[in-house]
Amino acid sequence: MLPDTQNALLPLGYTLLERIRTCQSISVMQDLAFEIRDHGNAAHLTYHFLSNPWIREGGELGVTTYPMSWQKLYTEKNLVHSDPVVRMAHTRAC
Repeated sequence: MLPDTQNALLPLGYTLLERIRTCQSISVMQDLAFEIRDHGNAAHLTYHFLSNPWIREGGELGVTTYPMSWQKLYTEKNLVHSDPVVRMAHTRAC
């Protein structure tokens, strides 16, 4: 069974996955990350681009709401390769 991706907190009745799928720029995706975090009462949110070629070609790994100090550490230590959430996404991707 697929998870329910409808989120009444997102405007215009779009599903979350549709809004992510139709993003055409990093800045729009970054704004969406903050919107999801704020409406979902989450502390932080990160969205890694694991397979989107228009993003990977630009060298971007994703968008996040974490502070710049954490982003710098994550990048300098190359933690994307040992991040258990990223590893799980690679092994369970459909």
